[in-house]
Amino acid sequence: RDAVPFGTDYATPASLSVPAQPKQLLYDTTTVDSSALRSRSPLLHDALLPFQHAGIARALSWHGRVLFADEMGLGKTLQAIGTLSALDAWPALLIVPASLRLMW
Repeated sequence: RDAVPFGTDYATPASLSVPAQPKQLLYDTTTVDSSALRSRSPLLHDALLPFQHAGIARALSWHGRVLFADEMGLGKTLQAIGTLSALDAWPALLIVPASLRLMW
């Protein structure tokens, strides 16, 4: 294999498919339909912040097939529980590090 000079910039070959990028990274939280979560778990619904409502709405639009990967302390646990509650997807299998097992 030939050596590649440092700093060489290559364009993406046409043969490789590039996944479509979302058109909008921040979702409008004013249009989030949270009626499923509100009806099943009103206390959790009222405890969530607007960006968590948006995360749950996005998860529901993907039929719950998501991986919440926010920074620490932003409420991934609440979003996961809210999504499961809105989908009424019980029982659920959660895969977490051993240090979080007792929390779940």
